[in-house]
Amino acid sequence: MTDWNNKEEVLEVVKKDGYVLKKASKALRDDKEIVMAAVKQNVDLFEYASEELKGDREFVLALLEQGGDGGFYSNGGVVWLFSEELKADREVVLAGIKGGFSDLYIVSKELRADREVVLAAINNDGLSLQHASKELICDKEVLLAALNAKYIWGDLVNILIKKTSKELRADREVLLAAVKKGYSLKYKHISEKLRNDKEVLLAAISQNIKALKYASEELKNNQTKQGNHDLGKPNSLKMLKSAIKRFLDSF
Repeated sequence: MTDWNNKEEVLEVVKKDGYVLKKASKALRDDKEIVMAAVKQNVDLFEYASEELKGDREFVLALLEQGGDGGFYSNGGVVWLFSEELKADREVVLAGIKGGFSDLYIVSKELRADREVVLAAINNDGLSLQHASKELICDKEVLLAALNAKYIWGDLVNILIKKTSKELRADREVLLAAVKKGYSLKYKHISEKLRNDKEVLLAAISQNIKALKYASEELKNNQTKQGNHDLGKPNSLKMLKSAIKRFLDSF
């Protein structure tokens, strides 16, 4: 029977089965060698480490450097378990982001306003920008990086567009990037000028053919004059295909 206060015995069983770390005494859950032996098997097991180790800068940097598989806390998610002080540590958070972490809302306010940190997080998940500082959400370069990043599509794009500035919501380059990720042209803030932009409309149509109905009145009228009366309100699949073909051929 294992003596959970005996380091040699606990280390031996932990090397075979990291999950037994939770049975170890409080003192041994503060032992770096034992805890590292467990988290090498499954990074989620850092949850059972002592609070002291969760605030040990040297140890968590070593943990992030080695990486490790797990469930909930894998891919850098182990940052969730760190002390609040370390969640405000730039080097620690960047190391976590390098491993896949992107949950900016748990890091310090200062780091959410740090351009390098935010851009690195966006590279993992574009939607992480929603938790950055207002200044960075309203930064065109940063916003475009988010819109062009992974794991952002459709309604998720709208979350970022709603949070950015009025000027950027009216920016052609921003709208084009958003539309290419499934953003709808239905929103009232989109100007008639942008709805009259053929490249913007084509990008929207490529994502959802129903975007035709949000074309500017000028484009609709031009098509009507050419005999494409079904452009604005296609009511059958056959008509829809015919309308889109004539619309694209007319450019």
